[in-house]
Amino acid sequence: MFTLAARKAVLLAGCVILLAAAPASAERGKSPKAGPRVGRYALQFQLDDNFKLSDFQGAVLSAKYHRSAQSAVRLGLDFDAESEEGKQTTAGEDSASVAERQEFETARLEFKVVAQYVRHSNPGRTVSYYRGGGPFVGFRRHKLLTDSSEQEETRWSAGLEGVWGAEWALNRSISLLAEYGIAAGYFSSSREAGRDAHPDLTSESTGLQVKAGPVRFGISVYF
Repeated sequence: MFTLAARKAVLLAGCVILLAAAPASAERGKSPKAGPRVGRYALQFQLDDNFKLSDFQGAVLSAKYHRSAQSAVRLGLDFDAESEEGKQTTAGEDSASVAERQEFETARLEFKVVAQYVRHSNPGRTVSYYRGGGPFVGFRRHKLLTDSSEQEETRWSAGLEGVWGAEWALNRSISLLAEYGIAAGYFSSSREAGRDAHPDLTSESTGLQVKAGPVRFGISVYF
């Protein structure tokens, strides 16, 4: 069995070999493998360490559209919602006794939208280098309600993300890509809590964050 570090090393080595071998054919001129992509759409997926596919920029949608030979726009959408209710039992000092039984309700909502403009420096070749960026907006809310207490946490975030990387065309419909990224954004979070015997407690915070993401390996499927 390969360890996680070994799988990462194999994936990184494979991408480096493929990208290193491709420029030789790219130097001879435009490659028929890439083909014209003006007006074409693509779905993008991320290649995980164990070579399984996952979401690239959003679990609901991660898509790309070529406006011209050199420019494209990307859109990522992530959404998750959950609601649950039930009963919670707390054991007393004697394991056979019940100290408290409460009903509870939980609700969670999360979403994130990413929109980016990217520009390819040498379109039509086997290897195309690109850079770009755009805004993102995220929201998360979690609420817990019991017979004697209530808690709610809310967080907003917004900012800009820059990306740069290389895309290698296997054929007219499939490309592999490796990408760096860095994001800078503003966030605002609040937390409210209350109990029967105590007044409500509220905390709020805001801040700025700059974070470089890990290198992402992905695959684009054009249609």
